[in-house]
Amino acid sequence: QQQSSTKRRFKVLYFNHGFGANSLSWLPAIPALTDRLGARVGLAHDAVGFGFTELAIRSNQPSYPAANGENNANQSMHDGQEDHNGNDESDLYQFTSSAKIGLELIRRASSSSTSTSTSSRAVNANGSSAHSDTDTNDEPVALFGHSMGSIATLHMALNLPKSTPKTVVLVAPALGLQPTSTTAAATTARGDATPNRAKSAFQRLRSKLRGSVFDPTASYVLRRVVGKQGFWRRGLTFCWADPKNKLSQSSVIAFMWPSILQGWEGGILNFARAASNRQGYSDEELVQRVLALPNTSVHVIYSADDPVIRPSIVERTFAKYKHLDNLNLVKLEGVGHDPFEEDTDGFVRTVEDMLSASADDGTQNN
Repeated sequence: QQQSSTKRRFKVLYFNHGFGANSLSWLPAIPALTDRLGARVGLAHDAVGFGFTELAIRSNQPSYPAANGENNANQSMHDGQEDHNGNDESDLYQFTSSAKIGLELIRRASSSSTSTSTSSRAVNANGSSAHSDTDTNDEPVALFGHSMGSIATLHMALNLPKSTPKTVVLVAPALGLQPTSTTAAATTARGDATPNRAKSAFQRLRSKLRGSVFDPTASYVLRRVVGKQGFWRRGLTFCWADPKNKLSQSSVIAFMWPSILQGWEGGILNFARAASNRQGYSDEELVQRVLALPNTSVHVIYSADDPVIRPSIVERTFAKYKHLDNLNLVKLEGVGHDPFEEDTDGFVRTVEDMLSASADDGTQNN
């Protein structure tokens, strides 16, 4: 919750994390961004399949948006443009479901006090809960999405009230990794043997898990290999541009932390299977529709040194929209896939300068 004298610009900052991470990955940046951007509160949740949201669902906690299916979360979509009413448990692992959880938490933060929990965190300087005074749909919100979390962030933007001014910040967005049939055919025709490594890994994972039942062997491997500090240290070392000077033990533990939950590996497997039957719009449709929203600006932060989402992927995804006034691309140097963890101060300054310039230019759809 904002405690400084900074003029309030946003009702809420909301943060969606990337694949394999949890809401703790954003923790280094949330307090500073909430303060510097003049937000009332910063919120994040663990996407279903990652972190501790699984625990709330399994225990059927009535206070948690996903505990009783999607009924509670749908309350926040009163004039949204999407509506997926599936009741199958696998629907919980969809990006659309994660977006609905986020929308419900924004609604709660807007209408009443919001307390911090293990699966949804309202971050502030002194640990107090967020409280809403007079509130309307016209108060601006800022939605952040990292890597895979960018998809849920776009769904959130699409389903907020049209009258709500929206600032969307996508960091190393994992968009365009699921090619359309036309793109796939073109790739095959030209014999592209060196696809982006993130796309290639994602497609291999989908292929292995498509239509499969829960595999005890996969569960065992995940527990023995992924649930160890060494795995995450090696993974983060690959993702970060300069891990030798920046990768702390706390960063590693934050990624490893959810493995204390019994059966955590099942969530990752269920998420991977759900990805093979993804609901909602394609990445391209999401980008098009969000950029066409009124009162909406989209800012894309990516890195020249990102080994996971290559800059060429990001630039190709947004190339056809670069002429739009409400789209802004910022390329960073010296950081990798997780800039808000690798250089938190630099990332916060980048966002602050970027949004200040956007406000001065008035670059938002009207």
